[in-house]
Amino acid sequence: MLRVNHVYLFTDLEGNVPIWEAIMADHEPVVKILADNGATISSSDVGQFSCTAVEQNNLELLKKILYHGGDVTLPKSNGSTALHVAVCEGNTEIVKFLLD
Repeated sequence: MLRVNHVYLFTDLEGNVPIWEAIMADHEPVVKILADNGATISSSDVGQFSCTAVEQNNLELLKKILYHGGDVTLPKSNGSTALHVAVCEGNTEIVKFLLD
């Protein structure tokens, strides 16, 4: 098994880690390979990822963030959380999910 100094932990200029890019693109085999080799979504801005999922009205993406160890209650850099975004957008399904 090839490991290249934990490259999968590095963020790009937008703060994204490889596993987030794979999750967003729905590349499940790539997500599995990265996760099996220690990649974690929590090594980056999970608050931003969670807000992005809510902005896209994508409950499944939010669930994937949780599944891969992300804390969807964390704020992004401006202090907003996924719950703030869901409330502002009137997304009752995601608000209920986040409150559970």
